[in-house]
Amino acid sequence: FENCVFENLSVADDDANVIQIGGIQYPQQQNHFSFKNSLFSNISSHDNMILIGSRNNPKIDITNCTFAGNQGDAYTLMVNGEVNIVNSIFDNDTPYQIKINPMDGNPNEHTNLTIDHSLVKDGIDGILPYPVPGNTINFLPSSMDANPHFSGGFDIHDPLFYSLSEFSPCIDSGTRDISDLNLPPYDLAGNWRIWNGRIDMGCFELGAPPVGNDDPSVPAVPAFSLTAYPNPFSAFTNIRAEIPARGDRGAEAINTARIVIYNLRGQMVRAMELDPGVRQQVLTWDGRDSRNQRCSNGIYFLNLVVDGRSIISKKVTLIR
Repeated sequence: FENCVFENLSVADDDANVIQIGGIQYPQQQNHFSFKNSLFSNISSHDNMILIGSRNNPKIDITNCTFAGNQGDAYTLMVNGEVNIVNSIFDNDTPYQIKINPMDGNPNEHTNLTIDHSLVKDGIDGILPYPVPGNTINFLPSSMDANPHFSGGFDIHDPLFYSLSEFSPCIDSGTRDISDLNLPPYDLAGNWRIWNGRIDMGCFELGAPPVGNDDPSVPAVPAFSLTAYPNPFSAFTNIRAEIPARGDRGAEAINTARIVIYNLRGQMVRAMELDPGVRQQVLTWDGRDSRNQRCSNGIYFLNLVVDGRSIISKKVTLIR
């Protein structure tokens, strides 16, 4: 599940889950459940709320998700298996934020819950354990118990109600290394997932501009364009940028323009200046950073930045 919204759900039955995600498996199969950039909000239940799990010790990854504004008399999320919660926020009006699924006391079903770079209301006390041999809860020091300081607003049913305000401790508090998280380049609102070199907790990134669309089926704004060829490349790629020139009808005056290159971690690799008075320009990038060091293989994002604003983005792949 990626960039999903689960909201405004209610169940009055005391013996039913509002959301239940599981799997049917053969005896030796281990299920894998993955949630990224997703929001669970304004869900209400008298008892059970969200259940994710199955038998055979499933693997569950919850990354940059926000569980907030949910109300119930028991818990928000119940899980079992190998559970990794990273860069996520739990701030709900429930006695417990997370519960370990007892799995009917089956001694062959164990749960190892790890919470890393996340905010959980009440901290470790907000987790209801099932203390049997083999079960572990690792609430790492990188995680916290704090007020997430959401942006709020007049409409709690607006997903952006749960975006971060400038006072949030979740800003730039995500894990530094996201190379193994396989996150999309955008957050739930379609803005850059990594901004200013560090990722935020939760499904929204504060202050990040929208990700440009380089799909050829969707034409860019006629006044601006950005292409790269060859792509993928090994030795170099030609970056062709088009911006409104001085004197173009209806065009505003441009003072600065440049191509800024980021890696998947959101770190700026290199910046190349453009002449703001020239409509079409071609620059060559040789796959090196600002220190003239060879960049590693992978995906990079070219951003056309005009007067400090990101206008268009283009993804390129470096393969040596």
